Amino acid sequence: MKIFIFSIFLLPVVCLAQLDMIQPLTFGTIVVGKNDGVSYIEVSPLGTMKAYNHIWIIKSGQNAEFLVSNLPPYKEVNIQVDTLTTTTSTQINDTEQFLVDTVTILPSPITTDSTGKAKIYIGAVLKTTGNNKIYLNTEYTANFRITLNY
Repeated sequence: MKIFIFSIFLLPVVCLAQLDMIQPLTFGTIVVGKNDGVSYIEVSPLGTMKAYNHIWIIKSGQNAEFLVSNLPPYKEVNIQVDTLTTTTSTQINDTEQFLVDTVTILPSPITTDSTGKAKIYIGAVLKTTGNNKIYLNTEYTANFRITLNY
């Protein structure tokens, strides 16, 4: 009688994707004329801007651009972006906060090239609250979490 022993070893392949920001998402310099209704400004993933209701664009913003690398060639990657916080650069608490909404990613999903790299472009919508509170002249920032699923 012969006994065969088969052993299968699964070695995990560790692939640590790298995400480098080429340019940040910015809404530029804007003015909120009134906050008696929801107004918003949109920066598309392609970089076009539109303002609605009582927001005026003084200086144009730009879409975000990232380079994904260190992945296998021709790998499909799904991307998720979550808004974490929105803050101001002022110590004055009397300013109203903007809402970051409708984050859009192009392309989605992405597919890496023959070198395991791909570019992604991100846009979003920035909304006012519409509650008659005042937006002060200050810098507003938001933090995002980008998750790559592959």
